[in-house]
Amino acid sequence: MLVDWKPLLERWSRELLASPDLEYYPLHPKAIESGWLGFPGATAEQIAHAETRLSVALPPSYRAFLAVSNGWPTTGDFIDLIFPVEDVLWLRDFDPDLITAWENADAAYGADDDLDGVQVDYRHLRHTLVVSDWGDEEILLLNPEVQTLAGEWEAWFFAGWIPGAERYESFGDLMLALHRGFSERVQVDPARIDPEGDPAQLPAKLPHLIQELEDKVQSYRQVEQFTGQLDFGYNAGVIAALDDIVRVVRQLAAQTMTPDDLWSELHVLADRAGQDSDAIQSNLDDRAKLEGLAANLQGMTDAIRAKGRAEGLRQGAAIIHWFLGDR
Repeated sequence: MLVDWKPLLERWSRELLASPDLEYYPLHPKAIESGWLGFPGATAEQIAHAETRLSVALPPSYRAFLAVSNGWPTTGDFIDLIFPVEDVLWLRDFDPDLITAWENADAAYGADDDLDGVQVDYRHLRHTLVVSDWGDEEILLLNPEVQTLAGEWEAWFFAGWIPGAERYESFGDLMLALHRGFSERVQVDPARIDPEGDPAQLPAKLPHLIQELEDKVQSYRQVEQFTGQLDFGYNAGVIAALDDIVRVVRQLAAQTMTPDDLWSELHVLADRAGQDSDAIQSNLDDRAKLEGLAANLQGMTDAIRAKGRAEGLRQGAAIIHWFLGDR
């Protein structure tokens, strides 16, 4: 799809700057002040140098994007950095362990599968081009193994929680979908608390928070079923942490308290979950240095499960903050 990149990115800039999540985005103060969040466009020489380095001609919608903004600081959801062309590289060089894990997974793929689905040929992973940094668990990939007559490469929004990838016909189609999702979320979200509104709205909306948390748990249960033992207990750790948070939120919902007290208790829960997540991660870093966990299978499995718990606590805290209108 042909994309008029300049007006799209200008609109995305305005929406990001108007978002209540603004303080959480990795944006330079000068970019915020200017109102344009993009970067200077890549020159023809920069793009040609990257193509020489990669030994490939980049697809047209991606080249057109780079000419307007050589990278992008955040999509607002999921991805915090789309790389400048100097930093793009093949997935086999960026994260070979990811390729090994997913190529060993049992995944069906057919030529007649619809795009925008989760069915991907995992044999293509080693040939994909990484065009973004990791988000929480998401990354953007371009797949030269599937091309249109116009030379566009299939684009993947790849995430373990899908599991697999949402597939788009081109980089342009992928970016339009990411923008549409962000734009719809920030414009209308009846499940989220209005921080400027009446605090009395909180008890009535609490089921929305529980549903958001349970939806996240369910997404990880689906991933766990798909990956089996390949994750060494990581997803189980995430699920256990989220289940703990759901249980506490249900307990709060069952109690009789003022909206202000409920607001306070939810903030305490989110802050504690975030602190516990940081503590677990710090402890894992210290243990890895002291014990050499990679050489100890049981220790490595315990560490991976604990890392999953840290991630579950972090995501639970983020969902509560989102619900409360904090982010």
